[in-house]
Amino acid sequence: MTNDQMERRLSAALDKTAPDDVDGVLSRCTERKGTVVPMKKKNNRMKKWMQAVAACLAVLLLGGGGLLVQQAHAVTSVVSLDVNPSIELRVNSREKVVSCQALNQEAQAVLEDMDGGRDLKGVKADVAVNAIVGSLVRCGYLDSLSSAILISVEDKDQARAQRLQQELTGSEWNTISYTPARRLSVQTLDNGMTAMDFRLAAQPASPAVERSSFSDVSFLGDSLTQGMQLYEEGMQNAMFCAYKGVGPNVIVNGTTCKRADGTTEVPLEALTAQNPRAVYLLLGTNVLGRDTDYSSFLTYYRLMLDMISQALPNTKIYVQSITPVRPEVSKKSPGLYKERLCEINDALSAIALEKGCTFLNLWEALADENGDLIEEYAQPDGYHLLPAGYDAWVDYLCTHT
Repeated sequence: MTNDQMERRLSAALDKTAPDDVDGVLSRCTERKGTVVPMKKKNNRMKKWMQAVAACLAVLLLGGGGLLVQQAHAVTSVVSLDVNPSIELRVNSREKVVSCQALNQEAQAVLEDMDGGRDLKGVKADVAVNAIVGSLVRCGYLDSLSSAILISVEDKDQARAQRLQQELTGSEWNTISYTPARRLSVQTLDNGMTAMDFRLAAQPASPAVERSSFSDVSFLGDSLTQGMQLYEEGMQNAMFCAYKGVGPNVIVNGTTCKRADGTTEVPLEALTAQNPRAVYLLLGTNVLGRDTDYSSFLTYYRLMLDMISQALPNTKIYVQSITPVRPEVSKKSPGLYKERLCEINDALSAIALEKGCTFLNLWEALADENGDLIEEYAQPDGYHLLPAGYDAWVDYLCTHT
């Protein structure tokens, strides 16, 4: 028998046992989670091999198995979250998110505050799940501990799948138990203050301590905190994790940040290495400039507090209020006006108390009688501080520790 005759017989056999049903296989695959990428036909010989591959693929799919195509990002596990919004996380062997995909329209709305899921790339799987569940709570898909959510893990390594599933569903700070990070409904008192007023929740004054006593504490924050490190009137003897332009989402997502001296680091890793006796947090101004819903900010803040508590269980956490600004700031940053900042500080103070942290009201030191940043303390931009402002800030800390 010649080679041509042999090839024709093999082709006929393949056509009978594995008909060219690539389109049918692909249509059936679309009913499953994931993305199917069709191959381009190269030549007749390649087509014959594709028929054989299609037959094997059909057996795997129709036989109840799962096919996970591992490409450049080395996906090892697929985590699915289903309530009605369905979201899929692809996770690598280090349990970090490679990609996050909304599988329906409702899920797109849930991921909107996370840049469509792109903010979760590189984040640990358990942190990503908590962020997503927090958003599900905010969007009204989960409303209490009685709400149910299905979290499933697909992995060809069954032991790894079981371990990851246990970690995701058994986390001590799973956001299913979080109260919704919504604007607080508070009761107005006769004196104009409210039952949830951040001024009432703040740490009361105490006998002053020396500035030198802050040598074993850390300050975590944005450019306002950088000034605390750089100015002589600040707290130069303390430790700092301060980065321009950051918010709590950057801390939660493990984003690499640049210090004022150009050094790059991951904030939580740097803070953990410092192992401070106490940490003072100040974050918010950079991410609250737009006058939009701020519940995502509060969700990230909660996650950040949980992560710091988990990494540094013996460190006392101080949540500092978002600082006041000058009235003209709202012209360029419509979300930075005193009524809204007071409302957000009300929520931060409640979160701080809920998490066992100490809340500090910096408005006592920095705001005038109208609730605006004292003019003599303000940089020309209306929200950064001059050295006199840092001097007042440090004096406040020394009497509220």
